[in-house]
Amino acid sequence: MADFIQVPADSDSVALVCGDDEVSFGDLSARVSVLARELIGRGVGPETAVAVCMDRSVEMVIAVHAVVAAGGQYVPVDPDLPADRAGYMLDTAGTGLA
Repeated sequence: MADFIQVPADSDSVALVCGDDEVSFGDLSARVSVLARELIGRGVGPETAVAVCMDRSVEMVIAVHAVVAAGGQYVPVDPDLPADRAGYMLDTAGTGLA
């Protein structure tokens, strides 16, 4: 797995701000790598669709980047969708993980 996030020389620079949360490039890269390795360990790779059903947050950004870093495709699912609509989306997308 190649590094997905290009970290500048100053890895303490702010990469992501969400509300009061600030994440540095170094922290973002480390967190994405940890989750991407976990996803790969669970079988995520090319042709694998992974549902990401989360409110907008730092964790959602990390999840999306990790799915892509693992080689999969993320399927964004709004957590406020009715269950039958979300189920239809997941079935149609053929998600391997949710």
